[in-house]
Amino acid sequence: GSVRSDLPPALAEAVDRCLAKSRDERFVNAGALIEALDAAQAAAPEVPLAIRLFAQEAETLGTIVAFVFFVAILLLATRATDVGLFDRLIPVVVMCSVLVGRILQTRAEVRRLLNQGFSADALIRGLRQTVDEREARRAQLRLDADVVRRRKRTARTGVFMVVVAVLLVRTAFGLRTGEPGNYHTPIPAVTMLFSGLICFGLGMVLLMRSPLRAPLFERVFRALWLGRPGRWFFRSVSPKSISVTAPMKPLVVAATPASDAHLAALEARLARLEKKLSAE
Repeated sequence: GSVRSDLPPALAEAVDRCLAKSRDERFVNAGALIEALDAAQAAAPEVPLAIRLFAQEAETLGTIVAFVFFVAILLLATRATDVGLFDRLIPVVVMCSVLVGRILQTRAEVRRLLNQGFSADALIRGLRQTVDEREARRAQLRLDADVVRRRKRTARTGVFMVVVAVLLVRTAFGLRTGEPGNYHTPIPAVTMLFSGLICFGLGMVLLMRSPLRAPLFERVFRALWLGRPGRWFFRSVSPKSISVTAPMKPLVVAATPASDAHLAALEARLARLEKKLSAE
């Protein structure tokens, strides 16, 4: 596995078991080896590292899109008498400029991947496989009774913290004195207010972040990149905008004399073992 990282993990594990020094660690018979090789053949191909790195970039862009959209709607819908529409547009414009910059960076990364020989369909398949891997992991966890039990306990703790937070905040507001715009809040009320806000944040994290279901940002990722928007984005990088002046050369790792000697020793040892087995 350390030498051939492109192999399926099941096949690498089968080879390691065949080469184990102890007989007890090797396969008990040929049938067990065949089952392991069948599992390796049925395993999904590994996602190229370039696509995995791009998946992280795409997930970050999806998170920024969702955040900017939510904050923009919140700012524009706020009806504050002392803040005009022009003042509310300032942070919206700043966030939209950041979003445009990230989109241009992601577009440049897509162009680099296309230059390396990946097609738009290959990119979508790779992104889909990354999220499918996460879903497969969650499916395994849902079969673990201990994980499910701990998740239920965590969810109950989150609900309790949210309820306590609401009670603390309401009580803190009730302890205020004065009129709107000129409130006097005693120290105990301030302590209760900030404690309630902290409890609310922690409780919401415990409720929303579950190892048994897809988080919100992953759902945004699926809708944004695995649907029509993603296909349009990949194919918008037209072949005319792809550089064809210098195709990427394959990476060639030169063999050192030490590695050649090591391989020669292994081949000689294998030849002796085959000769011994044929004699037996």
